[in-house]
Amino acid sequence: MPSESDLRTDDLVQPFQLDPFALRGRLVRLGRTVDRILTQHDYPEPVAALLGEAITLAVLLAGALKYDGVFTLQTKGDGPVRLLVADVKTDGAVRGYAQYDAQRLGEITGEVAARGDSPSVPGLLGAGYIAFTVGQGDDTERYQGIVEIVGATLAECAQHYFRQSEQIQAGLKLAVARAGEDRSWRAGGLMLQRVPPEGGLAPIADDVEDAWRRTMVLMSTATPAELVAPDLPPRRLLWRLFHEEGVRVYQTHPVEARCRCSRERVAHYRQRLSGPLLDRIDVHVALAPVSVSALQERARSESSAEVRGRVERARAVQRARFDASLVTAPTNATLAPRDLEHIATLCEAGSRLLAAAVAKLSLSARAYGKILRVARTIADLDGATSIAPAHVAEAIGARVLDRGPALVVSAA
Repeated sequence: MPSESDLRTDDLVQPFQLDPFALRGRLVRLGRTVDRILTQHDYPEPVAALLGEAITLAVLLAGALKYDGVFTLQTKGDGPVRLLVADVKTDGAVRGYAQYDAQRLGEITGEVAARGDSPSVPGLLGAGYIAFTVGQGDDTERYQGIVEIVGATLAECAQHYFRQSEQIQAGLKLAVARAGEDRSWRAGGLMLQRVPPEGGLAPIADDVEDAWRRTMVLMSTATPAELVAPDLPPRRLLWRLFHEEGVRVYQTHPVEARCRCSRERVAHYRQRLSGPLLDRIDVHVALAPVSVSALQERARSESSAEVRGRVERARAVQRARFDASLVTAPTNATLAPRDLEHIATLCEAGSRLLAAAVAKLSLSARAYGKILRVARTIADLDGATSIAPAHVAEAIGARVLDRGPALVVSAA
């Protein structure tokens, strides 16, 4: 009877083998995992697609290794996309991140769009290197392989690494695209390896050589749409490609986008944030996961255009206020301490509320000023002429890292 993992069609690694020549392979299909990583940072489309390929490649390579720790793929170059990082833990936790120069990226994408082309890997990454690292704890020596970025795609870069460093032939195919009715990001990858026989690099028979060439041709027939298709199960795709070669599938391994940091590690890191550093941050809030009931509500929420309109109106109010008061600051956030007294004046109830918070939380003078600036901005967004106690309470509530035990702030 198939296990639960074998019934999955997304966010998995599907190992397989082609008999009788023992050609080993992995098929990766990513849905929610890659979409979550790519959308939470709002990357430009070329950067998101490239990072999606890096994540897919990392999952493919990690699935072919035996390790207990973290496998990391990293590229670093002098192009617009300066850094790509994707890592995969043994338990299937996946992360990905990209750094890019928005101005240079815009210049390159504009140039290639004028020619009717898409940005290439050399154009996005530039000259640099791609590194593969396996870390298995502080007490174990790390394994790392580094090779120059050579190839028109990330798949070709990885194939270059296998030829130069591992002396193993490998076929790779990657695809990343928006698909499905919701146009969410999806990714797929296929890898085949011709592993040398045990005992060293013995000559490989002609029939094995022919089988390798034939499977490379068959793998090339897999289209990008098939690799990411949400309605094409991985096992069915493998059957379409390799049924004449005697494809044998094994138990799948699930993967998911997940941070590796435990609550204890997060708490330890927060303790390293000094008071003076926190004082310089205007807002720090805790965001709870959205409940299923909230997602299923049919009530209409405020659109991005409506929010933008409120912000623009608040900015216009600020500019008019500053002009009338001969204040040179462009926004509330940059108000000088001497201007706060007449720009962010509090009523008696608001003053008492803020004084109580300062005493209870042991806030500094800088934090006091930050709260006044944020309260003034909240009032402007609310369309209010003066700062109400509710605005002060909301501004205090937006500084959660200043608190030890939970503090309930009330405007009553």
